[in-house]
Amino acid sequence: GSGAAGAIAWRSILTRFRTPRTALEAITGAGVGLAAVLVPALVRDNPGAGAVLVGGAVQLAVLFMSGNSFGVDGPALSSELLSGADGRDLVRGKARSIAIVASPLAILGPLLAASLTGEWRYLAAGFGVGVGGLLAGAGAAIVQSALVPIAIPESDNPFAGGETGKGLLAALLLAGVLTVLAIATIPIALGLFWATDRGAIGLVTVFAAVAVLVGWGLFRLGVHVATRHLGGREPEFVAAVTPAR
Repeated sequence: GSGAAGAIAWRSILTRFRTPRTALEAITGAGVGLAAVLVPALVRDNPGAGAVLVGGAVQLAVLFMSGNSFGVDGPALSSELLSGADGRDLVRGKARSIAIVASPLAILGPLLAASLTGEWRYLAAGFGVGVGGLLAGAGAAIVQSALVPIAIPESDNPFAGGETGKGLLAALLLAGVLTVLAIATIPIALGLFWATDRGAIGLVTVFAAVAVLVGWGLFRLGVHVATRHLGGREPEFVAAVTPAR
């Protein structure tokens, strides 16, 4: 995109794999999130088409890999604010970068599940569920990142810890975010599995389309909540994500 938000998104994408820390965070978060939803589905005696649809449920992967997206951005955010950006630009740009970086998961999850189960006829619906999960996860991640930012030390050591005084608050917010995601997506998941049990590919596709719409709504809601929170608090936010020296 153009403007300040587009520049912030592009900078965030370029720096995502700049250091071992951010690269490991992205890779492990994606792996843990996908494994959490794929493994239970695939180890069943008869995984079936449900595994392809579950493979698209990438909310956890996106949230795990991007739940503290502003944590390494302290100095960069200062420069961007001095250049005329505001809280809305920061949130919109970061949310776009989260969705773009995590977008391969929406393709790889259903593809992996389809290749292991042979249920290729549900692949298109799996992609739809994947896009919906990607958008919902990005919306949840930007809320988590904006409301409880945790500064990460300036170090290439991927195992160095950040400030831990907000650990409990971050855990509580994560639980709240997951609850909202569950309330919004469980009805769709039940509908998908109901249609799958009946072999109704048309209905499965309809529910997958609904998943995309719900995911888009959650993405917009997440951006709105994060923007409202940051409005007028930019200096305090930058201080929160700038590691102490």
